[in-house]
Amino acid sequence: MAEATRGSRRGKRKKKARRGRSGGSAFENVGREVAGVALVGLALLAGIALWTFDPADPVGVWEPVRNGGGVAGATVAGLLIRAMGAGALVPVLGMLVLGLRLMLPGTIQLPPKRFWVGALLLLVSLAALPELLESLAPHLAVASGGWLGETLAPVERMLLSGPGALALNSLAFLVGALGVAGVPPGVALARLGRGAGLAAQWTGAGLGAGLAFLQEAGVRAGRQLARVPAGITVWREQRARRARRVARDEEVEIAGDAEDAIRPKGKASKAPRPSKGAAPHIVDHRDSGKHEPEQGAFTFSESTSFGPYSPPDVSEIFQEAPKGSQKFDRDSLIMNSRILTGGS
Repeated sequence: MAEATRGSRRGKRKKKARRGRSGGSAFENVGREVAGVALVGLALLAGIALWTFDPADPVGVWEPVRNGGGVAGATVAGLLIRAMGAGALVPVLGMLVLGLRLMLPGTIQLPPKRFWVGALLLLVSLAALPELLESLAPHLAVASGGWLGETLAPVERMLLSGPGALALNSLAFLVGALGVAGVPPGVALARLGRGAGLAAQWTGAGLGAGLAFLQEAGVRAGRQLARVPAGITVWREQRARRARRVARDEEVEIAGDAEDAIRPKGKASKAPRPSKGAAPHIVDHRDSGKHEPEQGAFTFSESTSFGPYSPPDVSEIFQEAPKGSQKFDRDSLIMNSRILTGGS
């Protein structure tokens, strides 16, 4: 009996679970999807209105406006900006997430508590940060904090001063962004630490490689500098060698010019050597150069002489040499005759 009761209870729980997974009745599913579509549509309209917000557009007045959402968009954007300033983005984001969750099939899955806490932190920090930046650095003011920012910023400045309130709101913004993204702060810090460690390792490796490269470059530069004196010596030696070669070529050229100047001009060129069996080439030197005057023709006779030549008096030849004059012996005369005739 007890076993049957427990079995029936388990069956009922399984049926409820299946009904829960199926999302309940069809009416409930349709209503939830319609609500989700409506929230997503409002979120998109509000996003367009905030993106095209113009402070000159009237709020709640049926007049032409510049806002991309028309009169409704100008009204929604004006109310959100005047109420929450830059924090107006947070309600729009919340409506978008909630609408998408409602449109998903299955049971209603609302965002976790971390999401709502993060959204609240984002709303407060985004509303107060513009007012705090404007008080510390007026040139950095880019948005308005709205009624919420104007209310929170003076209280925070009174409690924590300007820099302290700015640091606290910056931390709230960071934690809120992590909460909306679904990342716990501890996990984010752990990942941030690992990222910093990897960045430090990469930086150290890069610095090590850079130092090694610089060291190697320094060694190469030192070697090149050590070779500079030897290179200068070689360059000087090559330069001196070229100078000596140029001077030697100039001396040879001058000597050749002097030899050409000394060498007689108009010298007859040698006749080509005849080949075997050919008649010798005879050069008539009478045709080259100037003709010397021919010697006068004369004849000798034992008794009388003819022609322009007249023999000397024989008595004068055999006269004794005057005293004190130089005498020549037979050998000297023979040598002189050989010199004059070109004999050996």
